[in-house]
Amino acid sequence: MRTGKQENTFDGAGPTPNISKFTVGGGVAGLLTTVIFVVIGLIGLPSTRWFLAGAVVLGGMIALVLHFAHRDHS
Repeated sequence: MRTGKQENTFDGAGPTPNISKFTVGGGVAGLLTTVIFVVIGLIGLPSTRWFLAGAVVLGGMIALVLHFAHRDHS
């Protein structure tokens, strides 16, 4: 029988910040905030290090292709 109360699902991890509520503008402050959040994520989830490394390499290759493709059309 249900009593109408919700089950307590607190896992004991403590309160966590809601990142969607952070508002950061562009420029150096935005870059610094982004780098800090990425570092925190890499510390908290070590398995994402390979993903980040692959994403940086793939992004660099795409940037080079776009750079040289744009340069040829100018």
